[in-house]
Amino acid sequence: MYFKKSFFALLSFLLVFVTIFTGCGESPEIEIITEDENPETDIKKTEPEGNFKISDVYIGTAGNTALMGFAKLMDMEEKEEAYNSYHFSNSNTEDIISKFLNGDLDHIIVPADKAAVLYNSQDKNIRITGINVLGGIYIIDTSNSVNSISDLSNKTININTENQNSLSEYILKYIIDKNSIENVKINYVSNYDALINSDTSNESEIFMLCEPDITIISNKNTNIRKAIDITKEWENISNEKNLPMYVTITTAYYEEHHPRLLKHFIKECKKSAQFAIQNKDENSVLMEHFKIMDNSADSKKALENSNINFIDGTEMKDMLNSLFNILYEYNPETLGGAIPDESIFHME
Repeated sequence: MYFKKSFFALLSFLLVFVTIFTGCGESPEIEIITEDENPETDIKKTEPEGNFKISDVYIGTAGNTALMGFAKLMDMEEKEEAYNSYHFSNSNTEDIISKFLNGDLDHIIVPADKAAVLYNSQDKNIRITGINVLGGIYIIDTSNSVNSISDLSNKTININTENQNSLSEYILKYIIDKNSIENVKINYVSNYDALINSDTSNESEIFMLCEPDITIISNKNTNIRKAIDITKEWENISNEKNLPMYVTITTAYYEEHHPRLLKHFIKECKKSAQFAIQNKDENSVLMEHFKIMDNSADSKKALENSNINFIDGTEMKDMLNSLFNILYEYNPETLGGAIPDESIFHME
């Protein structure tokens, strides 16, 4: 950003200027008022020593579901209104995690179970900073053959390979098992062609999907409908009020060495998510502008059917602890073999 670069260039020039006119004697004291000390100033001070990138922050998202809540943050970055300089990349979960572990990304948004697996496999060097998405999973049907969980008996449910062995599949299997539904087959597919091309004259195609995929596909096939709300079924079986799906994570190193950047990142994530919740029309326009979706009408429809949020602190910890305990009881391997201890949560 021009202002940010100009500020650091000016600061460097002043330091050289002072050094020239004070000779080799004792270095003068230079006071820098930080934002925390004076909230009214726009001066931004660098972090303690570490892997500092001036004020550049690199964020990776796995799919467009969580990305919908970051449209306002992207807008703030584009207008130079954000505290940090944010750089977004969007890819599949495996690619995002790989880049994160290589140090190319500071924060990533992934399914909640992946955060636990990473925590257990990376010597507890993972911190969850917030929950981005609650629920939003549906069983999609192209006919009236599925109207309840019991109707899934002897049926085949198609799941995108991206969601294989991930939280949405675990939740589905948990609900099926707890409802004692028999002979349900899971089929993994690489695309949604069968759903897009199906019609009511043929055997019903059943898929498990979330937004914005549902909105995108419903524009291509008007026969599809939401047959089962997986989130409601989860609430009925687990007695939990919420289903945390996507979370933001960073490293323990980043938490320790860049507290100021992390503090403002969390603050601006909240601001962006609240904007998406309260200003769906404006956020939909931004989603189109940043190519999260093709047009604002579809963006708004997808946004209305998603549960975008940003939840941190004690509320985040309580929600995720409940989820982790249920998943561990169901299958410990969903979490990488152990329930994460309390240090996984970033608490300000």
